[in-house]
Amino acid sequence: FCQVAHFTRPTFYARYGDMPHLGVELLIKKLESNFKLAENNYGKGVQDLLLYMFDDRKYLLRLYYLIKAYSQQRNGKFAARFPKLLEQAIYIKTLEYVRRRSRTGDYSVKAINDAAHVIYTIVYEWLNEGLEQNPSSVISRCQIAVAVIDDQVNKKIR
Repeated sequence: FCQVAHFTRPTFYARYGDMPHLGVELLIKKLESNFKLAENNYGKGVQDLLLYMFDDRKYLLRLYYLIKAYSQQRNGKFAARFPKLLEQAIYIKTLEYVRRRSRTGDYSVKAINDAAHVIYTIVYEWLNEGLEQNPSSVISRCQIAVAVIDDQVNKKIR
């Protein structure tokens, strides 16, 4: 890994600590890069993320199980890092999406946070269950949160 990344060993271990820490970083980056919200359609961004996860599930699950196994060896402390980073990534992308597209700038940060948390919970639960459920049913479970985000973007001036 050090050769491919053009890092010296000390630089690698200073940055990542060990392979599971690198696994968390890779997993978060993969999910972030596939949660594309450039279009004016938040629901499509969520759908594309979930379809990517299902299509690349073998890779994602290997990383996820590496993280879980390491965490169990370390009394579970490490396990909290991945969910927090995943939730934060979804929230930041969601808030950024609303800020850029809001017609009035009048949106509720709490509503956005709650909707992003619902999506995070569904995604994390699905991942924790081995991505076995059909993505269309997972997409359907996210629709209420997507509707909340769309409502925040489309608020009209009173």
